[in-house]
Parts: sequence; structure tokens; C-alpha cells
Amino acid sequence: LFMGAGSVINGCHHEQDMRKFGGLWKIMPFTFATYFAATFAITGLPYGSGFFSKDQILWATFSGQNFIGDFQVNNILWIIGAITAFLTAFYMTRSLFMTFFTGKYRGDHEAHESPITMVIPLILLAIPSVIFGYFHGEQLIHFLQAWTRGDLIGGHHALAHKPMYHELELTSIAIAVCGVLFGALHCSKPSIAKFFSRTFPGIHKALLNKWWVDELYQAIIIAPLAFLSRALFRVGDRFLIDGSVNSLASVTKLTGGMLSKTQSGMLGGYVHFILGGFVMFILIWLIF
Repeated sequence: LFMGAGSVINGCHHEQDMRKFGGLWKIMPFTFATYFAATFAITGLPYGSGFFSKDQILWATFSGQNFIGDFQVNNILWIIGAITAFLTAFYMTRSLFMTFFTGKYRGDHEAHESPITMVIPLILLAIPSVIFGYFHGEQLIHFLQAWTRGDLIGGHHALAHKPMYHELELTSIAIAVCGVLFGALHCSKPSIAKFFSRTFPGIHKALLNKWWVDELYQAIIIAPLAFLSRALFRVGDRFLIDGSVNSLASVTKLTGGMLSKTQSGMLGGYVHFILGGFVMFILIWLIF
């Protein structure tokens, strides 16, 4: 998916605003096919690679022994995981529709398919994204058994006979399907998006502003680091380092200027200095 996004950006001359995308499946067929395969896998729909891993994660969450004090939180954690699975299916389907289907490309430059050096790796990764889980998911789980909980070693088929696992599996499939359908409707029916924005203005504003994560990051991380950097620059660099070097240079210049006055170029002056120095030497010798 990251490489697919990079292929889209490359084909659209580094345009990254999805609101300007649309109708690219005809212009970038190879990128579209591989992006579609990766989206199918990550949404958790049956037989995609993400289907097997998602169900294993949700089952591990539901059947584990997770406590906060004396309160078991497995069901709460499963609900959080299920909501996350729904949001993943929703936003990836939305990105697929906004990029390749809805409307037409509205960028500043004409879009084109990415070069073969980008397309071939996408194809090589897209194929196992769709079929690897179905053909080799069980073998992979057994291979990872050293890092897997004991009740998951049996894999998907071994767990399918458990009624609760089967019910949760069907529920997760329904969640993935709902996420895909809602993502598709959200893009194909603008009235739905407008309805939710009017009905839930607070949530819409929070989502539109990305939960103000950038602003929070600016206030908590960037601003303090920038303040510290300015302080270190002014105190450490300008005052201590530059100040000490400039002060030493000023002292050297001052003493050099004073000593240079003794170099008059007059022979009589040099004789007077020599005579004065000789007299001071004799006086010091007599006194001490």
C-alpha cells in the first residue's frame, strides 16, 4: 500500500491531495490493480491475507486473560479491535474510490502510469497479498508457533470448530463488509457525508482537523524543542563559544596594538629601551 501510494504520487507528478484524484484506474491500470489487491487484503475480507491475521488477533484479544486490577478487559479490547478493523476497511475503501473511481483527476499536470521499475515490485507483492493467506496461512502460523500463544498454534481451521470463534469470525467479516460498503457509499453519495457532517458537527470537525494531532505535536514536541534550541544557540553558541573566541581575539588585538607602539623603527628608541631594561635588571639584582 505504501508503494502503491508512492506510485500514485509519482504518476500524478508528486500531487498528494486525494481530493484532486479520481478516475485514475483507466490511466494507471497496473497501479490500480495492485492497490485494489492490497486494499482487499487489509480490509480483512475472506481469503485475503489480512483476513487470517485479523481474525487471529481478534481471537487472541477476546480469549486472552487481560486484567486491570481484578477487572477483565478482554471484551473491551475486542470491541476496540473490531472498531479499528471497521475504520481500516472504511478509510482504505474510501482512499481506493477517491483515487481511482470518483470523478476525474484534477491535478495541475497530466497523470500517467508509473515506470516498469515501480510496477513490477507492486505486482510481485500484490499476488501474495491476495492468495498467500489462503494457501499458506496455516503453514505460516505453525512456523510462528514459537512466538504464538498455545491456543493459536492450531491455526484457523483448528479453531473454526469452536462455536465462539466461528461467531466472532462471522462478526468480523460483517464488520469488514460494513466498512467497505460505508466507505464506498461515503464516496459515491456525497449527501451521506453531508448528512453526517450536519448531524455530528463536533466529530466531523475533529476528523477534519485530524483530531488536532498536528497542533498537539506542535505544542508538546516542536515548540519546546524550538525554544530549547534557541536558548542553546544564544547562550551556548553565541555567548559562550563565540563570546570566548571573540573576547580572546579582542584581547590579542588590544595587546598587539599596544606592543606594536614600541616598534617605532628609531634606533635611538631601541637603545633607550635596552638601557632602561639593563638598569631595571641591576636594581632588581641589588634589591633581592
